Amino acid sequence: MFNWRSHPVPTVAFGVTILLLTACAGAEPPTSPSADLPPEPVEQVEEPEEPEAPAQAPQRISAPTTTPLSARSQLTLTALGPVEVGMTIAQAEAATGQTFKERASGGEAYGCRYYEVEGFEDVAFMVTEGAIARAEVWRNDITTRSGAKIGDSAAKIRNLYPGQIEAEPHEYVPGGEYLIFTPQDAENRNYRVLFETNEAGEVTTIRSGQLPEVGFIEGCV
Repeated sequence: MFNWRSHPVPTVAFGVTILLLTACAGAEPPTSPSADLPPEPVEQVEEPEEPEAPAQAPQRISAPTTTPLSARSQLTLTALGPVEVGMTIAQAEAATGQTFKERASGGEAYGCRYYEVEGFEDVAFMVTEGAIARAEVWRNDITTRSGAKIGDSAAKIRNLYPGQIEAEPHEYVPGGEYLIFTPQDAENRNYRVLFETNEAGEVTTIRSGQLPEVGFIEGCV
């Protein structure tokens, strides 16, 4: 029979074992070496900046185009330079940038008026029913489209418009004439260019415009 008394229990070793087990059970687990390191910085990716739009230049409002009456203006069946038959005086001023001033006509009572251009002498416009009906020229630096001008001879006028000139005797100038140009195209059948000549057969006045106003011998009177 086994006698426990004859085999003493190694109480010291057992006690040490108990202490070791207790210490292991109560101690906190070791931390990972990396747990105490600061977090790695996150790289910030910068987004590319959008280029600034170029500054827009301020919009300039162009002034309306005007063409002043000048020595380069030509007289046609329906216009003198930019001033056309059928325009109002306000429209003529807008087209030329010039001021039109009314002068006495003798026909104001029945709506016939005359206008001159400020600063541009020896040119006039007849207005009837509120619109320009004819243009008149007394200066020799303005020509018709064919080149006729004040001072030309009656013979030259006939040569410039062969077969299209009708002559009538002048009402007030003995030996003078009215040389009337009649267009051949139907579109302009109601328009005329009229050259007045003196006793020497020289052109003294040119007028153009619509019928019947272009044929009024005494203007608005």
